[in-house]
Amino acid sequence: MNILCRFHFVTNIRSGKQNFHSQGPDWPAKHNKANIANMANMAEGTEDVYEPTLNSNESTPNKRLGKKARRKRNQQLRRLQGGHESYSVYIRRVLKELHPDIGISEKAMKILDSFVHGLYEQLAVEASRVARSHRRNSLTSRDIETSVRVVLPEGIARRAIDKANLAVANISN
Repeated sequence: MNILCRFHFVTNIRSGKQNFHSQGPDWPAKHNKANIANMANMAEGTEDVYEPTLNSNESTPNKRLGKKARRKRNQQLRRLQGGHESYSVYIRRVLKELHPDIGISEKAMKILDSFVHGLYEQLAVEASRVARSHRRNSLTSRDIETSVRVVLPEGIARRAIDKANLAVANISN
């Protein structure tokens, strides 16, 4: 059974580089015809590109700033843009536990992180369908277990459910 995830490549308008992203739940709203037309106008140079600046004196390019100032500016911009939930810490922990001598590149980590986000979204959608089919408003562990059995291949699903049951047993004791 193949796991279907919604991934797409986003092309940066200025640099032309492609970045790998998963589509969020607001995909249709963000990419309607008007927004796509605006992006095309920005690429042609007929429309101004909005870039948030912190202060008027900080609108200089990153190359002119020192290392500490560039780091501080990037942290402030990230804070303004909002955080992105990442599973990279947990992916790295599991990798080091299984193969302590192997590392992972940043690009590979982003791909794995996107994959985990997509899988999590699939499980959540399937669990909500199961709960709705039983005419319930809240998810139960049984709904999650059923969604894992539906979304994941048989062997992986069985092992995931065994590990989850073992974790719940350890917590309750």
